[in-house]
Amino acid sequence: MSTLTKLALGLMGQLRPEPPKGDAAKAIHLPPPAKSGGLPLMEALAKRQSAREFVREAPLDLVFVADHARMGMVPVSLRESYASAAAGAIAQNVYFYCASAGLATVICAWIDRAAIADALGLTHDQQVLLAQTVGFPA
Repeated sequence: MSTLTKLALGLMGQLRPEPPKGDAAKAIHLPPPAKSGGLPLMEALAKRQSAREFVREAPLDLVFVADHARMGMVPVSLRESYASAAAGAIAQNVYFYCASAGLATVICAWIDRAAIADALGLTHDQQVLLAQTVGFPA
């Protein structure tokens, strides 16, 4: 980001902090994904649905963030649409998994993106696209 851009964003009150630096939290090694089992595709499609009950108490909120700085090969004018398409595909995979695992999920697009970006310490090259809540059915 150029000095002029930083100055303009600072004057508008829109300059976000740099992401945290230093020692990261201890790495958590996850088990390998289960690649068998679950519902057949057509059953998962039939059970796929949005569930908005008890969204506030759900144990997991996923936040989909585009990192435009890593999209150097994509023309600037297309980056947001490419990132949005990828986020949509990922969200659909979450819907299918939740349908197969008996969980509830819903995409949340009406969110306070600036507050989420500030809470996550995102830079101006990073954009909050969507949130998706995952929990247990009501």
